[in-house]
Amino acid sequence: MIINYDNLGENVDINKLNYLFDKFYQTKDILKDKPKGLGLGLALCKLILSHYDGKIDIDEKFKNGLRFKIEIPLDKIGGT
Repeated sequence: MIINYDNLGENVDINKLNYLFDKFYQTKDILKDKPKGLGLGLALCKLILSHYDGKIDIDEKFKNGLRFKIEIPLDKIGGT
């Protein structure tokens, strides 16, 4: 199963895309911008998906945001 999620929020610098799945990584300056959250959301998504042999990737820039592509093997999803 493939799920595309379009995040049309704030733009992310293309040089920072490789770090988005790192634990505690935030795209904003912690002292200056005081971002909400801890920088764990995408790292946890990636960890959970890995337990189902799935993966999450970024389909580069999409319009005014990012497109996340989530893949989960159907045989890992209950009830199929």
